[in-house]
Amino acid sequence: MAMQPQVTYRAEGDASISLVAKRMGMSTRKLRSHLPALHLRGFPTPDPTTGHFDLDEIERWRQARHSNHLSSTKPADLFQRIEEVVR
Repeated sequence: MAMQPQVTYRAEGDASISLVAKRMGMSTRKLRSHLPALHLRGFPTPDPTTGHFDLDEIERWRQARHSNHLSSTKPADLFQRIEEVVR
């Protein structure tokens, strides 16, 4: 039996809720159930005409919710944080 190639693509711009759910690692049903809480936390709302979500806005929201993430930390601050944890 021959293996079929897996089709992958990078979606940009606006996307349906099903694609947004896949990108967030959950089912569409689960995302729909979490949307009210996500919106309270600033998750982007869908376009009122198309119902699609702006993937760039979702990416900015995802990154902003972890503003204390190590990737935004200066090396000197990172070493200080590591020393505090090791102590």
